[in-house]
Amino acid sequence: MFKRAKLFSTVLIITCAVILCLPALAQLKIGAGSAEITPDPTRIRVTTGGYGKFLGHVAKGIHDPVYAKAVVFEVNGKKAALAAIDLVEVSNEIMDAAVKRLQGTGFSRDNLFVCATHTHAAPGAVENIIIADLGFGPYSQTVVDIIADGIVKAIKDANASLKPANLGIAQGQAPGLTRNRRVDYYNYDTRRFARPYDPKTEPITDDTITIIRADDQTGKPIAIIFQLATHGTTLGPNNTQLSADWPGVTRGQIEAKYPGAIALFINGAQGDQAPDEADVPDDFQAMEIFGKRVADAAIPLVEKTKPVNPDPIKMEIKYHKVDQGLQAFGLKFPLWITRIWFKEMPFSGLRLGELIFLGAPVEAISIIGKDIRKSAAELGYQYPIYIGLMNDHYLYVTTPEEYRKGGYEADNTMFGETESRLLRANSRKSRRTSDKSRAKRKPALLSDTQGRRYESNGVVYRFPIFAFTLFFYRFSNTLIL
Repeated sequence: MFKRAKLFSTVLIITCAVILCLPALAQLKIGAGSAEITPDPTRIRVTTGGYGKFLGHVAKGIHDPVYAKAVVFEVNGKKAALAAIDLVEVSNEIMDAAVKRLQGTGFSRDNLFVCATHTHAAPGAVENIIIADLGFGPYSQTVVDIIADGIVKAIKDANASLKPANLGIAQGQAPGLTRNRRVDYYNYDTRRFARPYDPKTEPITDDTITIIRADDQTGKPIAIIFQLATHGTTLGPNNTQLSADWPGVTRGQIEAKYPGAIALFINGAQGDQAPDEADVPDDFQAMEIFGKRVADAAIPLVEKTKPVNPDPIKMEIKYHKVDQGLQAFGLKFPLWITRIWFKEMPFSGLRLGELIFLGAPVEAISIIGKDIRKSAAELGYQYPIYIGLMNDHYLYVTTPEEYRKGGYEADNTMFGETESRLLRANSRKSRRTSDKSRAKRKPALLSDTQGRRYESNGVVYRFPIFAFTLFFYRFSNTLIL
């Protein structure tokens, strides 16, 4: 569980050690692109991702199209592409197919950041792994090709439309939109809470809404990135219609408000977060209601963005070799089988001056995401953003305390509680590295292995903030250059 947990934590801390030396003048260009990636379920077999069933849930129609949305950033000639796709996950097969198609364009695994919105009503069967085949339907290369084509088109269109731009950010709190589902009064089948939202008794949630706005030189929005960390599950397992779920509704509301702008949804640490759905019998109605509630909270923030200095632009994607057998869906697998399916975990960092994106290929629970942002801010990052479900998918990550409680998220934390012990061992190595580096530069690398303390409703939660592993220490060196 925690080699990843730390790995985020370190992902976070990752670049956290970066020194903010920002030139006064930055030549920022931004372009945005969009492409539909909806396969036709009347012509090919399409299963939906997100809800397991033997050989998958077969889609019978399309309620609303699913998309790949992309933004390309260029600062002083250096480029990076951020894409968000309406899927439950980003698989390695999708990444391979997209990277192959992008050869010769200047985009590769080194500067490509692809995340999933985590809608459970979009195409599945995108992992060529037998356990995925059994739960979500036989792998479909045709579906993967459609998705990869859309990602590439969105990125190429964004790259072709690059223009001088200004970047801004706004953040606000929207209590009651997302709730912590690791409670006995949440029904995973109906996706409903049996008790109304009460801030006095609610477990840990992440109520932050983030807006990142890119404007052209006239002040007209080019792209609007929005984030609220929660599941895309207003549509349930009995749904047979393809859909972007509530993120598509919110996105449509934003794009209608700002004609010509492309809206992207990036998810965060949504592992234990679920939408507070309306208690209505029609799931599509619940989807519309929730999506509009998010839009009502997000759109006012679009008008409140503050300028961001985007220089320097630095990026890195590092890979951690899987060194432990996985567990998922009640099954355990030895290391040799695990490595056939999962070889290396990608951890991502994309810095645009005062703004930094820290990405991991997992569904982390909310306390981890909040801690990542807090630690990054303490290291001097003005606007740290954690993005989950990026560049691959390694299921869930929980803290040791939450893992011991059990439940769905813990049962699908692939490397179990033993990861925390491995993590602590690695953190001790990192601490020695950290101590040696302190005399050379500041801020120093984090080396707090005692853990932070959060209290909610009288319950104390602890999440260790680990020092850099040597892995992320190397990453931080790269970004500091």
